[in-house]
Amino acid sequence: GPSIHVAHIGDAGCLVASWNRHDSRVLYGTQDHKPDSPGERERLEAAGSEVRQVDVESFRIYIKGTNFPGLTMSRAFGDTACAGVLQEPHYHQMFVQPSDEFYAVIASDGIWEFIDYAKAVDLSAKKCRSQVAS
Repeated sequence: GPSIHVAHIGDAGCLVASWNRHDSRVLYGTQDHKPDSPGERERLEAAGSEVRQVDVESFRIYIKGTNFPGLTMSRAFGDTACAGVLQEPHYHQMFVQPSDEFYAVIASDGIWEFIDYAKAVDLSAKKCRSQVAS
């Protein structure tokens, strides 16, 4: 059947949702690639980088023994200074029903820190339904 493919790297989030006249739901939401994510810190340190907690909620990646570069993402395109920072995205495939309606919301971490995926789907599905009704 039909499918949706999502490849994701870094800390810009993507959600895939479905909607109809009565309902909407999150089908898939990406997880940020942060140095404190499960498995990421261990992988980075095993590769030779240093991961430091810089405040209550924030970790950064440094070249061991330096204060450079202080990356906040454990996977990124272009940031190659620290050992272990991967340029390999996570990949997810979803099989979907051809009768459903789908959309994606992609936003920076600056948006997602103030709104969660469920609220984004609620707001965007209302807009989708209002557009179809008019």
